Amino acid sequence: MVMRKKSGLKIFYLMNVDWGWIKQRPHFLAEKLAITNKVTLVYPYSWRRKNLTKNQKCALFAIPLVYIPFGRKAAIIKNLNNL
Repeated sequence: MVMRKKSGLKIFYLMNVDWGWIKQRPHFLAEKLAITNKVTLVYPYSWRRKNLTKNQKCALFAIPLVYIPFGRKAAIIKNLNNL
């Protein structure tokens, strides 16, 4: 991978799959954007960690969006997750 000098662009990238999940289009797009831009990635944290893969780290700042499981069954948990 060729590392280029970062430009002044700051990108907030919200993904709909866990960063550790199998590489799909959102993963490749985030990695390519991170080559020339400053990317802040937010992704949902999956509680099923045994099914995930180890993606290589690249030059982006990743923030997991943690939620409490079983939010559909209890209104209090659902409200916390929405917060």
